[in-house]
Amino acid sequence: MHGSIAAVCREMGVNRQQFDRYLSQDALPNRATSNRICQYFGIEEAELYRDPETLEGLDRPLQSGRDRGAGIDGAIAARVFAPPPPTIAPGFYQTWFAIPGSPDQVACAITSIRSEGGRTTFRRLTGLAESKGTDWSYFKGDHEGAVLERFNWFFFLGINRREPKEPTYMSLQWGPFSPETLLCGHATIFAQTGPSIVTAVMRAAPKGISLRNALRSAKVYRSSDPAVGSLVAHALKRQYMPFSKP
Repeated sequence: MHGSIAAVCREMGVNRQQFDRYLSQDALPNRATSNRICQYFGIEEAELYRDPETLEGLDRPLQSGRDRGAGIDGAIAARVFAPPPPTIAPGFYQTWFAIPGSPDQVACAITSIRSEGGRTTFRRLTGLAESKGTDWSYFKGDHEGAVLERFNWFFFLGINRREPKEPTYMSLQWGPFSPETLLCGHATIFAQTGPSIVTAVMRAAPKGISLRNALRSAKVYRSSDPAVGSLVAHALKRQYMPFSKP
């Protein structure tokens, strides 16, 4: 049993008013505060961001930090996480994908990037807010993996923890956009037609957005929707990598 909220905040060294904002999902704790809260309550970081309405049925994620487990250790992992580390900042990002065969629609996912112990990892949640029965409600994803940076490109390599447990891959680089900075490139996704290469765009989650609203944004939009924005919509129509013709 823990004491009152005020007592817990004092023991953790967390501001009470700020902690109330975390409880009401009006703000997200930074990495140091997240670690402090998790250590105090003896939980994994993912538990802080579990939303019963939108995360129902998701598997528990792998532990991070020093309890990672043998799955990402060994010679291959050592080469994957070899220096230099990627320069992308930890935090929450919206990841937008073009949809094969649907030029007037785009899909949004929520990506969390962590950097710890010389390793940068990501977790990407897709299709959480899709209504049951819609096409994309059958393609919900919970992808986890590594983030690398080579030749000024960021590479996101991972696998879906949900069936059919397909691998995932994104290659992105900073786009020359103003006033908003975007990561632009391509990704492999598992769509209704099977594995496809599509244009992908990442941007930092809007400042002040609550966690609940961030998770609810993980769905399919019309390209003209204000939530997408003209800059993202324009970027998704471009080609960022050369592909050889058959």
